[in-house]
Amino acid sequence: MSPPLLRPSAPAVRSSLRSQTARRLPHLAVLCSVLCLLCLLAPARGRAQDTVTGAFEGTVTNSDTGAPITGAAVQIINQQTALLIPKTSDSRGRFYQGLLPPGIYTIRVSAPGYLPREVQQRLFITRAGEVVPVPVALEPAPPAPAPTPASTSPSSPGASPAASPTPQGLTTKDTDTRARTNATDASRGGAFTEEEVTTLPLGGRTVVRTFDELALLLPGVAPPPQTLGSVA
Repeated sequence: MSPPLLRPSAPAVRSSLRSQTARRLPHLAVLCSVLCLLCLLAPARGRAQDTVTGAFEGTVTNSDTGAPITGAAVQIINQQTALLIPKTSDSRGRFYQGLLPPGIYTIRVSAPGYLPREVQQRLFITRAGEVVPVPVALEPAPPAPAPTPASTSPSSPGASPAASPTPQGLTTKDTDTRARTNATDASRGGAFTEEEVTTLPLGGRTVVRTFDELALLLPGVAPPPQTLGSVA
């Protein structure tokens, strides 16, 4: 006869289950952590795959000679976000900017001695890392006009003539006396002011100023003719 089977008691079974569960808990915790990390990284990976960037590679040259322009100031402006990225052309006239999202950009280029220029460029990306060439030719600035000597412009018809200076050697009294001289008609008469009477020279025949002497100083007045001998 086979020996009877021994069944474990209930407390022993419960103790065995608790020990097995305790051994599996660390593995379950690690598995849950890995699953949570994968769940967090999945959206970021999807967004990284959806965002495709491109680049601009431009050359700045002289429009007349085609020579590269070194040290040209370049501004790359995203019209949607207004983000401005400054760049400078190298010794070969080149500039490069990568990691640009698709969109329309304004590229402004300026250099000393050249006229500034602005270019509108669309960045339409068909594959990741696509490079769009941007050639920019600047025109040389015209030379500054040479300064011309100031020329005397002719007087306008309505302009009043400049006052003539008083001749050297004449006083203001002399010029006033000349201004009062009658030069408009041939009238044989006139009048003297008190100042003129006191400043007129003395006559040749008298030592006092008489009206006869004053009258002889007027234009057209002469003394009566003298007769020789007796009149019959």
